[in-house]
Amino acid sequence: MKLIDADKQKEWIKKELSDIPVHFTTSFDRGRHAALMALLNSTEAGTFDPTPPVQPDTEEGS
Repeated sequence: MKLIDADKQKEWIKKELSDIPVHFTTSFDRGRHAALMALLNSTEAGTFDPTPPVQPDTEEGS
């Protein structure tokens, strides 16, 4: 399994957001901004954090 570095992902999202014109000139810009903001908010909320490993149950007396 490959994990993504959340800090690097947030940096990339913020860089992409900075490339979008302040006053949206197209509906594409508006949609791209909305999608990137949703991804940034979800990343910051921990939505994509890896699940901690769980020890398998062990049989007693083994």
